[in-house]
Amino acid sequence: SKKNAFYLIENGLCEVVASDSHEANNFVNMKKAYQKICKVFNKDFADVLLYKNPKCIVENKPIDSLKPVKRRFIYNFLRL
Repeated sequence: SKKNAFYLIENGLCEVVASDSHEANNFVNMKKAYQKICKVFNKDFADVLLYKNPKCIVENKPIDSLKPVKRRFIYNFLRL
């Protein structure tokens, strides 16, 4: 669920956001995930989760370990 996903991200327990889907329409869902992570946390963090770390995995390179991150102030009051 979305709530569990944000819990993992906030607590530094998520290093990659990816999908195992092979359908073209999944790109839309990944784009939405990227946009939501940018909005709730920040763009640099989203870039590491959805672009940099997955690329490192494909290239058999070490990934960036992420530390816990706080939600942007407004999202502290919203339930996601």
